[in-house]
Amino acid sequence: MKISNFGIILYPSTRSLAYLHMLSTNNILPKEAIVMGKWPFLPNDILLEAKKYSYAEKYFSLNDNLELLIKHKDINLSLIDSTDINSQEIREALSKAECKNFIFTGGGILKKEVLSLDIDFIHVHPGDINYYRGSTCFHYSYLNKQSVSCTTFIMRKELDRGEVLDISHIHQNIFIENDQSFFIDYIYDPFIRSISLKKLFPHLENLKKKKKIRINKFYGHDHYVIHPVLRSLFIKKINNSYRMNDKKGIYIIDA
Repeated sequence: MKISNFGIILYPSTRSLAYLHMLSTNNILPKEAIVMGKWPFLPNDILLEAKKYSYAEKYFSLNDNLELLIKHKDINLSLIDSTDINSQEIREALSKAECKNFIFTGGGILKKEVLSLDIDFIHVHPGDINYYRGSTCFHYSYLNKQSVSCTTFIMRKELDRGEVLDISHIHQNIFIENDQSFFIDYIYDPFIRSISLKKLFPHLENLKKKKKIRINKFYGHDHYVIHPVLRSLFIKKINNSYRMNDKKGIYIIDA
């Protein structure tokens, strides 16, 4: 397993688990990891659904005991009680960090006190930033154009306005059952972000050399948390697009 010169801030979420899984399955681990909050954190009802539908085998491991990081003595591991990304604890840990690139996994919107540190924070946004900014964007893009994208960028003070590193286009051929109540938020969302993050792996140690994608004009508008009715229409549309004889799963179509 290669220890690479970048860091990751691990908010207690399945997004963190998806990112760790994608890193480890590609034989890469961060040099530094800041772990927020209390681990393990997954409630039993999510684990039961995950077992029933084999999420670990199809998407990513839900092992949230941090053994993956703890057993590697070369990883600088910091444990932070706070789950606020802008807390004094986080700022102190980051100010002592050697890595200049950190993968962001949540915990709030970064404020200027954190953004002013000499660190690039890498965020994967679940939408094409040319058209969709804000929250739950993949719902809206799929309802509008039957497409899902993720944008990887370096975070700046303006929300979803940073330097764009990559835009991935996602295809899925899946069927979502009625009792898969956790799937969209806890598996689908973090999984599409994780496979998009994978494309950045060769550049994680030195983002300065990565060619940026120029965004000349924003053609959409900011989105907010989707209404439950639209959410159900999103799931229905995905199910209506399911083709039993085609390749199944969720994957990038422009890799």
